[in-house]
Amino acid sequence: PLTRMDPIRDAHMKLLARDLLALTVGPSTSTDPVSFSTRGGRPVSRAEAVGVVVSRDRGDKFLRFLVDDGTGCIPCILWLNHHLLLHHQTGGGPLPPLPRFLAGRSHSEIEMMGQFAKGHAESAQLGALVRVRGRVTAYRGAVQLTVEGVAAERDPNAEVLHWLQCVRLARRCYGMLPPPPAAPTSSIQNKRKAPSV
Repeated sequence: PLTRMDPIRDAHMKLLARDLLALTVGPSTSTDPVSFSTRGGRPVSRAEAVGVVVSRDRGDKFLRFLVDDGTGCIPCILWLNHHLLLHHQTGGGPLPPLPRFLAGRSHSEIEMMGQFAKGHAESAQLGALVRVRGRVTAYRGAVQLTVEGVAAERDPNAEVLHWLQCVRLARRCYGMLPPPPAAPTSSIQNKRKAPSV
């Protein structure tokens, strides 16, 4: 059985949209409010995908966009509210609680992450081929990617390479696909001696 010590669990797993959207939601634990796993039972917490931005909705606190990789559309959310989390509310009240992924980080580190988030938002333009990395989360029962980074891909072959890497990793590392068919044996090995009469 796979445990929390699985080395792939906290790595960004390269996944196609169909595999990301097919992740099963597991029971919540004290450390993980929601957990996800592949069809083969391997736990997943972070993922990477490559595709074209086909929808984009920017609000004051977030950028919501869809990445289409040819197998489906991945809902992505990039939080842009770092500055709001650091400053007192207008009434001088207490600071709002920090999300888990920001807990324990310094004020300057959170400000820097906010600047990076703004840069990532600029990369996620409609029609752009992008590579997104982030935490697998759920919103209203649907799987989504809470984005940690967006990079515009300049090489048009990046998407095809990502597909090939996903299939290879799904088969060899993630246990999601059956192994490839065995190579045919040579005709010499298949010949049997005919019984002599």
